[in-house]
Amino acid sequence: MTKLSFLIIYLVSTLGIATNIKADPINVTESPGGIRDVIPAVSTWSPIYINDGVTTAGDGRNWLSRNNNVSGNTFEFTLDRIQEGVTGEAGDANDIYQLDSISLYLPASNRALKDFTLEARNTSGTWQRLYSSQAVEAPYNFAKTVVGGIRSVIPAVSSTWSPIYINDGVTTAGDGRNWLSRNNNVSGNTFEFTFDPSLNGTAGEIVDQFTLDSISLYLPASNRALKDFEITVQTTAGWQATIPLQASNISSQQTFNIGPYNNVLRVKLETISNYGDSYVQVNELAINGIWAGDNPVFKATKTSGEQLFNLAAATVNNDGRRDNLTDLRFTTISNYGDSYVQVNELAINGIWPGDNPVFKTTKTSGEQAFDLTATTINNDGRRDDIARLRLSTISNYGDSYVQINEFQAFGIINQPLAGRFNAFDTATAATAITGSLQTRVANNAAISFDVIALNTDKSAVDASFSKEVKVELLANMNSVALNTDNCPVSSTIISTLPATTIANGRSTVSMPAVNNVWKDIAIRITYQPPTGALITTCAIDRFSIRPAAFTLVAQHDDWETAGNSQTINASTANANPTHKAGRPFSLLLKAVDSAGTIMTNYADIPILTNSYPALVTPAGGILGDFNLGTLTNSNGVISSDTTHYSEVGAISLKISDEDFAGVDAADGTSLINRTISSPEITIGRFIPDHFKATTVNNGSFDNACSGFSYAGQPFTYQSVPELKITAYNSSSAITHNYTGSFAKLTPSDFSVITPTSDAIVLQANNIDLISLNWNPSAPSLNDNNDGSLNFVFGADSYNHLHIPNSLVAPFANTVNLSFTAITDSDGVTTQALPHILQPSGGSVRFGRVAISNAHGSELAPLTVNIKTEYFNGIDWTDNTADQCTTLALAAQFQLSNPETGGGWVSGNTTMTIANGTTTGTLTNNSPVANGRTVLSLSAPGEDNQGYVNIRSQISGSDNWLLGDYNGNGSYDNEASARASFGLFKGSDTIIFRREVY
Repeated sequence: MTKLSFLIIYLVSTLGIATNIKADPINVTESPGGIRDVIPAVSTWSPIYINDGVTTAGDGRNWLSRNNNVSGNTFEFTLDRIQEGVTGEAGDANDIYQLDSISLYLPASNRALKDFTLEARNTSGTWQRLYSSQAVEAPYNFAKTVVGGIRSVIPAVSSTWSPIYINDGVTTAGDGRNWLSRNNNVSGNTFEFTFDPSLNGTAGEIVDQFTLDSISLYLPASNRALKDFEITVQTTAGWQATIPLQASNISSQQTFNIGPYNNVLRVKLETISNYGDSYVQVNELAINGIWAGDNPVFKATKTSGEQLFNLAAATVNNDGRRDNLTDLRFTTISNYGDSYVQVNELAINGIWPGDNPVFKTTKTSGEQAFDLTATTINNDGRRDDIARLRLSTISNYGDSYVQINEFQAFGIINQPLAGRFNAFDTATAATAITGSLQTRVANNAAISFDVIALNTDKSAVDASFSKEVKVELLANMNSVALNTDNCPVSSTIISTLPATTIANGRSTVSMPAVNNVWKDIAIRITYQPPTGALITTCAIDRFSIRPAAFTLVAQHDDWETAGNSQTINASTANANPTHKAGRPFSLLLKAVDSAGTIMTNYADIPILTNSYPALVTPAGGILGDFNLGTLTNSNGVISSDTTHYSEVGAISLKISDEDFAGVDAADGTSLINRTISSPEITIGRFIPDHFKATTVNNGSFDNACSGFSYAGQPFTYQSVPELKITAYNSSSAITHNYTGSFAKLTPSDFSVITPTSDAIVLQANNIDLISLNWNPSAPSLNDNNDGSLNFVFGADSYNHLHIPNSLVAPFANTVNLSFTAITDSDGVTTQALPHILQPSGGSVRFGRVAISNAHGSELAPLTVNIKTEYFNGIDWTDNTADQCTTLALAAQFQLSNPETGGGWVSGNTTMTIANGTTTGTLTNNSPVANGRTVLSLSAPGEDNQGYVNIRSQISGSDNWLLGDYNGNGSYDNEASARASFGLFKGSDTIIFRREVY
């Protein structure tokens, strides 16, 4: 290595000595040293030339700072004037400067920049607005977004045209930037504005208050113009009176003088009515007035070339914000001409106290020497121990070609090594005097490297040295201070070669194996010359011996408890063992050598390898939250009993340590060689900790008949009861992967108590509940693919028993479906059971069929009335609501009399009456009309007197209509009656008749 003292450059046209520029304004943004660390968001022309120092327009190096009417393009500059890679923003005091002015270089005026803002950040770390020495324009449009107008209330009425342009300052109609302020004849659309003309980020401060003079509306075509509206002003005294205004039915600007209002904080506009159709458009709104603050907006003139903006402190904001700067931010606002704005160059000028990092040649040929003696500030030894020198050109005289004839650097050779010996890996080049000692892996093998002897000035290998030296490995678990021999001041000797020969200045030595791991190992070489003191040297580079690997296993005692009874390594949907999601399990790692022996010196805590954990199953599932818990290390054994994983399925895991061999991070040892890793293991199968049941639908009952069901008559659901079962981990977070083959619930896993009674209504004894039969159908279980399943009842059938204790007034159905256990095949249970679904609805009536006796002449047909009845709580009454019962004469009625054999025959049989016959006809029977049907028996003829017995035959079809006609208390009797021909009932008006002889 050398110590550099000066350099000489020979040029075709030459250089000069760097000048000290501490007292002169410089362009701190100019490359090199000015760093663009925020690139403009809107630009189709390259911004890389904005600080290249070339100010000539039209050379294709302009920055397109604004296009398509989009403002707010921003540049930020930091300074690294001495170009060492650390900026003033990062704490380098050498890069802090005092801001004096900025210069803009603009191209042709038809595309020139107009308005822009500047912010600076100093060592306080806070961005602060800089203010222009230009006066604030009067009147000032405070609504403009670019000068601090803030829409604090967005219109309440839907708008299909963007409202963001109502205060963008663009007043041209028809460019798609109108605000659709009112549509569909709905009024009351409101805008409220707060103001931040100081542009410091906080609206409504004292410095932001202004005097309001007028407002201006810019309207598009008059057929859609705003008509009536209101303006309300808020000052420091509160909201002022509302001012009703009316716009004219014309397009273009309309100004309304409403002031002056002092100390204005907020302005509200509310629309009322319109001209033309139901759409009201507003192109732009201006809020005009006078403000006493400093101008935060810089305005360029409409000319090309350099424009200088003096940044001396302003009247109000003279607060030192231009001193000790580290960053400057430049933001464009508006332009002259078309929508394209070009900037040729930006210079930020100021005073910088540092040493000049730029060398400048004179414009002459021949030798030019540059003295490199240490400077005032940077006297930091950077010219010593030089191994490489870099020259970078910046600018030139004349044309675009820069030529250099010769370059020379002069200095003296330093002594790069502190001692007489060095050591490095055997693969190091044959003539090298320095090299690296890369990471070793604990493998119970000898440790080999090369040891060299150096010549007197330590600039080369001493090939004449063939002598015995002593070599030792000095180990530490952390780096320690080094003594003058480059050896650690404290250490443990872990391997020794008492005597080994260095032949011809360089030999490979093999040290005895080391049986543990060490973070920091130095090689010490000692030599006792024939005369004189002992020579001791430690190699320049140090190295680490790391564990060969980590072993890794996941275990538990049971599915809820950490421990080491069982390895949890299942990876498929049906494999065991299982562990509950969120419950703790154990991780056990061992730092081992290549033979599997635990390395007790390893005392660190490894971490998860990048990209781990990874989801193994289910495919397409989500990866849950994995927590290693608290890892502890005991002599190379690392464990945690608080590891947990939040989801269902299986994961893969890998653990690594990239830091143990950190001593080798800079010597060329690759990261993969420095890293200790475990094998990838699979951990699973994780299952839910528990289920919770929630009601999706209690369900409701349908009526079997016309708005009711008879007691004993089957009825089913109108809407089916439905229960959701959701899987959770132990922290009560949903396990979304409990789906597909990982969802183990089946319909048979749901235990429901068979309902045997109504849930509410008491029997006639007022003690017990009305009895009920439930005939379940097969339910279904629907996977929602989100960790939940819905249990849906089938087409179940119910009926209340047609027994004496059910003889009560009509009532509404209510049934409890009580889930007492829901447990899947993995044994996961459901919390908070029983859970009840309670379908209800419909009405139940206790009914019967009644047949009336009939009497009449044999000369006319005889009518027999048949009806359905229900018990109303007191007595039997006609069931006029029955529009559903169907009665068939042949199947559901029987007839008998002595003349027709005496036994019961089908209801459609022709019956003998004396010498005649009668045949029945049933009407209004399919279904019955309002609960009634009529049996008409034909006339048997003159003098054919007799009777026909009639009875129902419904026990096999409509047994819910049987009655207790024998008085034994059981409702199991068919209804019966007699139809008599030749008998007369008599007059209803005769109370008593007696025959006198």
